[in-house]
Amino acid sequence: MTYSCAYWGEELRELEAAQAAKYEYICRKLHLAAGRPHGRLRCGWGGMLAYAGSEYGVGGVGYTLSTEQAA
Repeated sequence: MTYSCAYWGEELRELEAAQAAKYEYICRKLHLAAGRPHGRLRCGWGGMLAYAGSEYGVGGVGYTLSTEQAA
């Protein structure tokens, strides 16, 4: 559910793990916490919002112009 980039470390070998590491890095930088809303303009496939919701309990709304991505 993501594209663009990943956050690679020496111990990361799989793309999915590196993408999750990217999400984790962003969430920590944003100081996300449960109950604080998070919006994402041009959210792509929604992977970041899904990660923030499942790992940090953050609600969010994603906006996209793509019919395929919205589905």
